[in-house]
Amino acid sequence: MIKHTIILGHGSGDPGAIGDRGRTERDELEKFGKRLKETIKSYGLPIQVIDDHNVLRKGNVVKYKGTSVTELHFNAFNKAAIGTEVLIKQGLKPDAMDKRLLDAMGLYFKSRGFKYRNDLGNMNKSATNGVNYRLVEICFIDNVGDMQVYDRHVGQIVISLLKAITGQALPAPKTIAPAKPVKKFYVQTGAFTVELNAREHLKEVRKTYPDAFIREG
Repeated sequence: MIKHTIILGHGSGDPGAIGDRGRTERDELEKFGKRLKETIKSYGLPIQVIDDHNVLRKGNVVKYKGTSVTELHFNAFNKAAIGTEVLIKQGLKPDAMDKRLLDAMGLYFKSRGFKYRNDLGNMNKSATNGVNYRLVEICFIDNVGDMQVYDRHVGQIVISLLKAITGQALPAPKTIAPAKPVKKFYVQTGAFTVELNAREHLKEVRKTYPDAFIREG
């Protein structure tokens, strides 16, 4: 029996925010959603993942009454803002799940606390129909530092999120899918016989690509 619903923000041709190196909010949420689905299946959790947030705004939100609804997004502002936050309906108080989610995301990103809104369609429709809803801004997709932390810890972030939603330690997984090797493609921008020249070039490259590095060969 489904007890919790996770909704991935945007969809239906809406890419959401655009961040570092052209990464779109929607693309990152789809990748995150795939990890969520695999982990939920492995642990046999009573959670469903929905790929399009229009399901609430345009659909029958009443059918989600009796379950918790957590909508996921990435934030964006000026490339300097950092951190995670949980958005709830203005006039309501954070419940236990809201607090667990903020604490869980705060393990990886600076906590910006709770934000109270009255101008979001899914949030307003859920409140009107008595649906337990919140929106989680995982981190800032346009901030290089936030996304570096996200990329390093995304697997743990998935687990922390699911623990916060269920409010309990996860049981032993039913199935464990073998890890797939990650193929990487490297772009070389120069080759130098003098290390000092290589490091000067690296400084220029890092202005555009902060994760550039030197590899001896």
